[in-house]
Amino acid sequence: MSRCVEGFLTCPRTLPLRWPLHHSEATAVVNATLFSNVRSVYNWLTVANGNAMRYLNIFLALLMLLFIAVQFNDPDGLQWMVIYLVPASWAAIAGFFPAWLSGSMVRGALILCILLALFGMYWYWPVTPGWWRQEVWWEVETAREGMGMMIVAIVLLVALVSTRARRGEQTD
Repeated sequence: MSRCVEGFLTCPRTLPLRWPLHHSEATAVVNATLFSNVRSVYNWLTVANGNAMRYLNIFLALLMLLFIAVQFNDPDGLQWMVIYLVPASWAAIAGFFPAWLSGSMVRGALILCILLALFGMYWYWPVTPGWWRQEVWWEVETAREGMGMMIVAIVLLVALVSTRARRGEQTD
């Protein structure tokens, strides 16, 4: 990717730099290369390969349905079934009917659900020390509930990213 030409180093999407590189210049080259790769993956997932996002949303919808199915023996299972139904619905819409997400009212409802999920994540945030370790969340229900809200927020954010991808496809 990089090549030396007459004492200059040229990198993709950066200005030619003198060799040897100063620390700040080297950092700039690494950052430019890293962020261009992250942008490439994001573009591939969203705009260039919209099917990848559709499949991801379908997978997440099925995962949320599985989360709903395992709530049958939970003391507050009905509450969590409804909570998990929200991201399952949005992921299913993003996976099977992505054109529905292009309307501003629908996007507004999705953003409202994300804000509610972020509040729920704050509300249910696990306070148990080491809540991320299996031996803790296997035994402590509040740790599982907090992680469940984190997953809900992530699924909803993926659906929102899908709406951005869909708008990118329509403008191209």
